[in-house]
Amino acid sequence: MKNHRYSNSHNHTPRNILAHLLIIVAMVILVCFVTDQINPDMELISSTLSKWVIGGLSVLAIINGICTVVALWKRPKDE
Repeated sequence: MKNHRYSNSHNHTPRNILAHLLIIVAMVILVCFVTDQINPDMELISSTLSKWVIGGLSVLAIINGICTVVALWKRPKDE
Protein backbone atom coordinates (compact mmCIF):
# COMPACT_ATOMS: atom_id res chain seq x y z
CA MET A 1 0.00 0.00 0.00
CA LYS A 2 1.37 3.37 -1.01
CA ASN A 3 2.09 5.92 1.72
CA HIS A 4 -0.12 8.94 1.49
CA ARG A 5 1.84 12.17 1.85
CA TYR A 6 -0.37 13.28 4.74
CA SER A 7 -0.02 10.06 6.71
CA ASN A 8 0.93 9.98 10.39
CA SER A 9 4.60 9.44 9.57
CA HIS A 10 4.81 13.02 8.29
CA ASN A 11 2.97 14.81 11.10
CA HIS A 12 6.05 16.17 12.84
CA THR A 13 8.15 17.38 9.96
CA PRO A 14 9.56 20.90 10.31
CA ARG A 15 7.44 22.00 7.36
CA ASN A 16 4.21 20.93 9.08
CA ILE A 17 5.27 22.53 12.36
CA LEU A 18 6.09 25.73 10.49
CA ALA A 19 2.68 25.76 8.81
CA HIS A 20 0.96 25.44 12.17
CA LEU A 21 3.11 28.22 13.65
CA LEU A 22 2.12 30.48 10.77
CA ILE A 23 -1.57 29.86 11.42
CA ILE A 24 -1.18 30.58 15.14
CA VAL A 25 0.83 33.78 14.67
CA ALA A 26 -1.53 35.02 11.95
CA MET A 27 -4.50 34.43 14.27
CA VAL A 28 -2.76 36.39 17.06
CA ILE A 29 -2.21 39.31 14.69
CA LEU A 30 -5.82 39.15 13.49
CA VAL A 31 -7.13 39.18 17.08
CA CYS A 32 -4.89 42.15 17.89
CA PHE A 33 -6.13 43.97 14.80
CA VAL A 34 -9.81 43.40 15.60
CA THR A 35 -9.29 44.35 19.25
CA ASP A 36 -7.41 47.47 18.16
CA GLN A 37 -10.36 48.46 15.96
CA ILE A 38 -12.79 48.03 18.86
CA ASN A 39 -10.57 49.76 21.44
CA PRO A 40 -7.91 51.95 19.78
CA ASP A 41 -6.65 53.18 23.17
CA MET A 42 -4.99 49.80 23.73
CA GLU A 43 -2.71 50.49 20.73
CA LEU A 44 -2.12 46.78 20.10
CA ILE A 45 -1.04 47.13 16.48
CA SER A 46 1.24 50.12 17.05
CA SER A 47 3.11 48.58 20.01
CA THR A 48 6.68 47.37 19.74
CA LEU A 49 5.63 43.81 20.56
CA SER A 50 3.13 43.78 17.69
CA LYS A 51 5.79 44.97 15.29
CA TRP A 52 8.03 42.07 16.36
CA VAL A 53 5.16 39.60 15.94
CA ILE A 54 4.42 40.92 12.44
CA GLY A 55 8.13 40.72 11.62
CA GLY A 56 8.24 37.15 12.92
CA LEU A 57 5.22 36.24 10.82
CA SER A 58 6.94 37.65 7.75
CA VAL A 59 10.12 35.64 8.41
CA LEU A 60 8.11 32.45 9.02
CA ALA A 61 6.12 33.02 5.82
CA ILE A 62 9.32 33.43 3.80
CA ILE A 63 10.83 30.26 5.29
CA ASN A 64 7.59 28.37 4.65
CA GLY A 65 7.57 29.56 1.03
CA ILE A 66 11.15 28.45 0.51
CA CYS A 67 10.45 25.03 2.11
CA THR A 68 7.40 24.58 -0.10
CA VAL A 69 9.30 25.42 -3.28
CA VAL A 70 12.15 23.07 -2.35
CA ALA A 71 9.67 20.27 -1.56
CA LEU A 72 7.95 20.79 -4.91
CA TRP A 73 11.28 20.63 -6.73
CA LYS A 74 12.23 17.40 -4.93
CA ARG A 75 8.87 15.71 -5.49
CA PRO A 76 8.88 12.93 -8.07
CA LYS A 77 7.30 13.89 -11.37
CA ASP A 78 4.82 10.98 -11.32
CA GLU A 79 2.74 12.34 -8.37
